[in-house]
Amino acid sequence: MQNIAGGNTMVLNRAAAEAIRKAALRTTDTVIHDWWVYQVITGIGGRVIFDDTPHLLYRQHAGNVIGANRGALATLVRAHMLVTGRFSDWCRRNIAALRAIDDMLTPENRALLSTFETARTLPPLQSLAAIRNAGFYRQGLRGQLSLYAGALLKRL
Repeated sequence: MQNIAGGNTMVLNRAAAEAIRKAALRTTDTVIHDWWVYQVITGIGGRVIFDDTPHLLYRQHAGNVIGANRGALATLVRAHMLVTGRFSDWCRRNIAALRAIDDMLTPENRALLSTFETARTLPPLQSLAAIRNAGFYRQGLRGQLSLYAGALLKRL
């Protein structure tokens, strides 16, 4: 549902790097490279270790495509992306990218991907129920509420 780490903070072992290389040969349209890497590694059953200790400084500048996603303005930008369908387009593209490597995914993650695909097509309340029943989540209350809003607005 979301990425947990910026690409400049990721470290891959040899097996993960090889999996990304193989997936990249079969995937042409990704939304955000670091998000895609996270999806591939978790999708194939790779182990992700999140280190809470900062090891670098994040340099925010006017040319950032995404940014730090903090504060009221970032929340408004995300809400706009949800309402206008940009997040829905990202979901569609992420699904297509993952379907391109379907045989690399674990059976459990293939099933979760199918559940999410189906949930996107259901009427709003059924979509919300499917999202909740499958255990899909985003970090934090605002993130989780935005996921539920996406289901209710048919913008997943």
